[in-house]
Parts: sequence; structure tokens; C-alpha cells
Amino acid sequence: MRNRQIRVIGLSLAVLVTLASPGLAWGITIIQHPAQKEPSMALSVSNAIAFYSCYDVRSGAPINCTFTHLLIGIAAPVTDLNNNGGHNHYSGVRPNLLGGRQVEYTADQDPTPLGVSGLTLGAGVPFRGAAVYHPLPEVSGNLKAYGSMTLPFGWHCVSSCFDEISWRFDIVFDVGVGGLEKLTVPPMSNYIVVRGDEATHPDGVYGTPSTLTKLQRIAANYQRKTERQLSVNDISLIKGGLMDFEANWIPPHHSHRRGFDVDINPTDGGGVPIACFQNTVLRGIVEEVAGGAARPLLRCENKSGQFVPPDDPTGIYYHTQF
Repeated sequence: MRNRQIRVIGLSLAVLVTLASPGLAWGITIIQHPAQKEPSMALSVSNAIAFYSCYDVRSGAPINCTFTHLLIGIAAPVTDLNNNGGHNHYSGVRPNLLGGRQVEYTADQDPTPLGVSGLTLGAGVPFRGAAVYHPLPEVSGNLKAYGSMTLPFGWHCVSSCFDEISWRFDIVFDVGVGGLEKLTVPPMSNYIVVRGDEATHPDGVYGTPSTLTKLQRIAANYQRKTERQLSVNDISLIKGGLMDFEANWIPPHHSHRRGFDVDINPTDGGGVPIACFQNTVLRGIVEEVAGGAARPLLRCENKSGQFVPPDDPTGIYYHTQF
């Protein structure tokens, strides 16, 4: 029989029935809302949680089922940018959990880091079942997990079953930042997009609607005042999260994860170079769009990626925070 595949949308049931006196029972798995979970940050752990439980339908009493849960990796096809979170590279080991962490269950009987197994009543939670925690990685993408639940002796499954005594399923955890949109470049635009890592990260210009709207205002005002085109570099990947432009699963980009950060190239759309510390016109336009608020803010970076004062001659590169 085939496994059922479910998206992380909330609730799915398998109704069970006994051969003898206990009567009807059900098995239940619940995936914590919201459907999309944000990736972890360096100082903030994001968890996806799956719950397993079995119940007697008539009495509501919990049944002690055995269960297994295994994190497999990126959902197929791995070349799909939505599945792989915008990463079109496969060198090294892609992190499917936050570094140094493992899939966790209080009464786990599985020694491997990616799997847990045990009894649904092995560790109590408020609704009397097993809670499995996935410390999500900093990398976005669709993570696939496999689960099963087996009934104790005397109980038989009659609905949505894998066989007479068990239920098996696939889960896809959608790890990403919601609400991001792609920056489009219309004909005769006042900005262009020039990025250096398009082979490994083809879609790297996703931002929040507010970020993109303000960026387009800045570009329009800049062209009106200087007759020059802005050249946009990285914003965020299709689902946000870690942007490893060196394709090694570790950050040089500690920002660019939530659609709020935009890099602008030091060579404009006409091929004319101008360093960040020299571009007082652009700085003034960004301050006008901010209107006295803290963001957007234009900051200059040196060749080591460090922020420097706006008049520092090592501040060649542009980083705009929205």
C-alpha cells in the first residue's frame, strides 16, 4: 500500500476499531500551526513540532501506541527552488537541523540524531501524547519527515490505514519566511539587477513588499537627480533564510534573511563606478524616503564586509537596511 503524503496544515486522522470490547478508537497526529515555520537565526531557535496520540473514541481514554518519526531531508525534487529554499548547490552537507541539535522527544528510544521512537504515552503533554521537536536549520526549504504509528495488540485500523494495525505517512515541513515577493525589472526601469552568484542562488532578489516599494522609490529619485541607474545585488532568497553566496552552507551574509536588506553595487547601471562613501546624493535620498524613521538606512561596508562610518574611504560597498 502507498503512504499518504500530507502537508503541514494541521490535523489528520486514522480511525481504528478493536475486535473486542474496547470498541472504537482513533489515532491522531497534529502538526503545529502555522503551516510555514521560519528558519532559525543565529541567536533564536525555531522549532517545528509534531504530536502523536491514540484515543478510545467512546471513553476518550488515551491508548499507548508505538510510533516512529524520522527526518529524511529536502523534499523531492531537490532541484526545485521552492523545495531547496533557493539553493542550487549541493557541495558539503546541507543542514536539515540547527547545528549541534537533533530531533527531540523526551522519552526517545532511538539513538540517531534524525529519528525518534517510543510510546505515545511515554512522556506526558497536556493532551496526553508524544511531542516531537525539530530544531529548524538556518537554511529554508521543504523538509520531509516520515512517521508511523502502530496499534497495541487487539486493535485494528479500518480507515486511512497502511495495514490492519498501523498508519504511515509523509510530512513536509515548510521552512521559510512568508510574504516575500520578487523584485521585477520592467522595461526602461530606473534600476537593474546584477548579481554574482546566480548559478548557485538563481533567485536572490526577494523582499518584503514594503522593502521593494521603498527601494523602487529610491531608484526613481536617484535617476531623477543624477540620470544614473541603481544596480541592485542581493536581497533575500525565495523563502528567505541563510544566504550563503559562497555556496558552503555557512554565512558570510548574516543578514539578507527576511527580505529587509538590499545590497547595491558600487558600479551603476551605466557602468560608472562610485563608492558608497562618495555617494552623498544617494544617502540623502535614502534619508528622504525614511522621513525621519530609523529605516531605510544606507550603510557602507569595506572589503571585509564590515560596516564603516559614511565618510570612511574604505567604505566601497552599499548595504541598505529597510
